[in-house]
Amino acid sequence: MSRAIQLRGFHWTLAAVIGLAALTACSRAPAGTFSTPEDAVQALAVLIGSGDSAKAEEMFGKEGVELLKSGDDAADKGTGRA
Repeated sequence: MSRAIQLRGFHWTLAAVIGLAALTACSRAPAGTFSTPEDAVQALAVLIGSGDSAKAEEMFGKEGVELLKSGDDAADKGTGRA
């Protein structure tokens, strides 16, 4: 195979890789990311007091939710008595 044909094949492969990388970079943002800070604050305001642990995990990730817990499940649910 001639060197010119090998280079042409390499260029097509490189173009395909760059194209796929661009498509990946332009894909939908993962859950828990917001287009503006105001959107993030609004989502947090809706979440506070809702008791929606699935939505909290979606926003903060499993590790982030664990950081927000006090260790007292009743208090975390807002039903504990002091």
